[in-house]
Amino acid sequence: MGKLVVSEMNSMPKYVVTSGDPAPWRNTTVIGSDVAERVAALKAETSGDILANGSGQL
Repeated sequence: MGKLVVSEMNSMPKYVVTSGDPAPWRNTTVIGSDVAERVAALKAETSGDILANGSGQL
């Protein structure tokens, strides 16, 4: 089961909000500024759920 979860996570597009270095994961886009605007655009252009992992501020 663990390999299935890893495979699924690696195949998903990821958006990382950071002002630091680029994220090392596959399929990753870094959002550095205009966070609210970019998240609103993602909601508009994405069907289905958007998962927020590891942040209590987003």
